[in-house]
This record gives sequence, structure tokens and C-alpha cells, in this order.
Amino acid sequence: MRSGRLVQNLSSQSPDEPYMHAEHDGIVHFPLGAASYIYEEEFFKPKLRELGLIPPSAHFPHRPRKASSDTTAVLASTSSDAPLSTDVESDSGISLTPEPSAESTSTLIIHIGAQPNNSPHAGTIVTFTLAFLVARAMKREYAKLRARAASEGMDLTGWADRLDVRIQLDLVDTAPDSAKTTTGPDGIVYQRSHRSTGAMCDFLPDYHALLAELSAFIGGEIEYSVTYQDALMRTPAMRDALRAIVLDRVRLASELAPQREAPAIRCACPAPDCGTADKHGILNEYEVTEDTTTITFHCPTHGPHSVRLEDPDERARIELNTPLRNLARTLVYLADTVASRPSPSGDEAGGPPTRVHMRVTGADYSGAYQESMLFRPLARLAMRMQPPLPLHEDGVWPVIMYAPLITDWSGAKLSKSLYVRDGAYKYLEDAGMDWLLEFRRMREEGLDRTVLYRMVETWVEKPTTLFGRNYTVDYVRLTYKKTEREKEKESESETVIGAKRKAEDEGEGGLSVRARVETASS
Repeated sequence: MRSGRLVQNLSSQSPDEPYMHAEHDGIVHFPLGAASYIYEEEFFKPKLRELGLIPPSAHFPHRPRKASSDTTAVLASTSSDAPLSTDVESDSGISLTPEPSAESTSTLIIHIGAQPNNSPHAGTIVTFTLAFLVARAMKREYAKLRARAASEGMDLTGWADRLDVRIQLDLVDTAPDSAKTTTGPDGIVYQRSHRSTGAMCDFLPDYHALLAELSAFIGGEIEYSVTYQDALMRTPAMRDALRAIVLDRVRLASELAPQREAPAIRCACPAPDCGTADKHGILNEYEVTEDTTTITFHCPTHGPHSVRLEDPDERARIELNTPLRNLARTLVYLADTVASRPSPSGDEAGGPPTRVHMRVTGADYSGAYQESMLFRPLARLAMRMQPPLPLHEDGVWPVIMYAPLITDWSGAKLSKSLYVRDGAYKYLEDAGMDWLLEFRRMREEGLDRTVLYRMVETWVEKPTTLFGRNYTVDYVRLTYKKTEREKEKESESETVIGAKRKAEDEGEGGLSVRARVETASS
């Protein structure tokens, strides 16, 4: 458990002015800078290249459109409209094998993740929405570029006939249940995960409903599935990934866990009704031979228990903290991409990969987090995989897209855990905006979620709005207000038009046209 809540109090001390409000003109600026310069006109094409789905020899110079001098935008929604469905789909499990087909197909799996310890808040909803919209855009862009390559007589050797894109929600059911986390007399922190306590079950319907709505929003164009951590742990490449982590554990511990300098690999005690785990892996013992890797864990009540990584069922019990999980799954998905590449024959290079993976996550995981805790150790551990991962080759490097954060007034990301645990965001409650913290509340209050979905859609349509910025709760509030005003104007317009038509339809003596016709015919 964290030692304390980090807070800076800048609130007004005047009783008649409890909250401060920033004055602005309602105009949203999108200044270009860094990545937004590069991706001002093209975004999905270079992403497809990064994934190794477009051959390096294929060139598609941008065909310029008429430039717009408008460098600002007023809050607006798009014209996209789709009915929502809240039908709940059952978990389909993890499957990295595409459906058999007569034509060559590459499958892009876009991963999103969540710890299901609460109902999704606005930040999670934005990230999931972005993933679905990016999936649709990538699928369409690939089809367009491949058709262009064929029409221009390019060599199609490195192309798949079709790109199938899927969304996979990886639920982190191994996250700690905070209500079952304690510190023992030895100073070791012990926990039980949501998988062990079942506390997450109350929130799972919200995630399924959200996925169903997003699928309906894009017309069902993209399939999705839901998986849990045991499925990831059972993948064959995970044995090599975990073994590589164990072999490099001393160095990794100092990089990924500088406070305790121990790799946070844990496993719930298998004793009935226990499920306790050493949260930070302080007491773990490791035994590595040429062919086997064994980790021994310690339960404060039932003593030691071991897992042999070569056994997929035993390996499925392993739990990793966030940085280690990020590293391990990246190794696994890169290994899956390499394994899916067709073998070269003779002097010919192999074809496009059958499976590729990318991730969509919140912008709080960008920058120093990925640079220090993923990319640096990845370069070392890739060489310990069997076979070693060729990170220098096209498509063999993690591709991650970051969703802008929804922030509070100070610029800090919206945090559901602070709201639940520490009573934060009272001003949102007072303003009637605490629905931002719960998808469930949005549904209960009949709030139109498509306003959020369309808001993200505008970002995807103009990718420069995705980079170098986040969006405040006030931005979201004004987006809803603007949509409400537009609906009111539309309703008023329809009322006026209806009244005008009725007036035109009235004849002499107050008889309608239909009544006059009936009178004349009689």
C-alpha cells in the first residue's frame, strides 16, 4: 500500500468562494509541435509501416489537399451516428491464430488493458474508444494503400491480400485487491488479487457493455475479445520471457523496482481459501538450470510453494506487477510476430507477418515510463529469447499509441482510485459531473455516451489533435453542453418547420386539405 496521498492545496480559503474557475473564450487551439508536425497529414500509413505491414519498397507520396488557414477549432461533435447496443459478449479467450482463408491475411491485434477494480471512468472510455477507431482506420488505410499499390503496378510480394484487425481487452485480474492487502510483522506486504477474491465480478458487466457499445458505434466493423492473465501466461513464448527476466533479475530489479530492488513476481498461495501472495516478491527464491526454471514463493501462513515455468498450468498462476507485465507481454507478442513470418525460400525474402500486435494505452504511460522500463531492458532481454528477437528488423519493435488523458483543473489525470479511496473531486460532485468517474453512472443517468465517442472520433480524423496535449474535464463538459445546444436548436427548428407545414395545410374555415378533399368528394 502506498505510504500516503500526495496533495497540494491551492483552494480558496474564502467561505463564499469555495472553488476557483478559470476564465476562457471557449476556443480550443491545436498548436503544431513535435509529432503533430510529422503526422499533420499522414498518420496511419507510417503506423502500418512500423508494424511491418507495408514493404519498405512501397512508396505513397502524399497527395496534397487544399490547405486550411484555420488553426483553431471550436468544440464540436462529428456527424457520425450509430445506434448503441449493450448486448454482452462472453469472453472468447486468447487466440493468436487467424481464421483459415484462401487469400493471404495478416492479423493486427490491438491490445487495450484495464484493472477491473471499478467501473470504467472517462479516461478509460477515451482509451478504449481510441482503440476501436484506430482499428477501423488501420483496416481501411491498409485496404486503400494495397489497392493503390496494385493499380500502380507495384511489387505485391510483401503484401497480404487482406488485413484483419481485432481488439483484445486484456483484463488484469491479478491486480491487488486493496481491501485484502496487509503488512506483516516482518514488514513484507501481502496481498490477494482480484482473481483470488472475486471482487472484480461486480464491475465486469460494465466493461462488456462498453465494448458492445463501441463495437456498435463503428458499425460492428471490428471484432473484439476479452482475455485474462492466465491466458497470456500460458502462451509458449511466456516461458522464455519469464526465464529471461529471471536470468536478468538483479539488474532488472534495480531498474524497475528501485525502492525494494526485488522483481515483483508473485504467486497466490494454492492452499484452499488462502490466495495470499508476497506482493513485491521479496522472499522469492530462484533455481535456474539448463532446461528448467523454478521460482519458490512464500506464504506467511502455509509456507513455501513453487512454480516451474516449463509447465503452462503452473506458469498460469504467476502474477506480475505493471512494469514486469509490460515487459513480459511485449516480449511474447514480438516473439509471436516473428514466429508468424513465412520462412524465406531461396533468394526470396519471407512474406508479411501473419500476426502483429500494437497497444493503445493512456498517455501517462508514455515518456520516461516506456523509455526506462520497457525499451532499455527490452534491448537486453530480446537476445535471451529462444530464438533471439531480431529487433533490427521491420515490424519487430513495440508499436504503442497513447490516448490523451482526461485531466482535472490542475492538469493531473482523472483518478477513480483517488475518488473512491480518498474522497477527491468533490467539486465534480457539486457540479453534477461525477458521472465522469463511472461508466455505470452514465448509463443509469441516461447520459449520451456517443458524445464522448464522437469527441474521440474528431481526434482520429485530425491526428494532430492526439499529440502533445491532454483534455480537461471542463473540455468534456463544454463538449456535452455544445451538443445539448445543437440538439435543442435542431428540435426548435423541427418544431418551427412542423408548425409552418401545419399552417400551410390548413384551408378556409379551418379545414385541412384532406378534410376539404373528403368534403368535395361527398
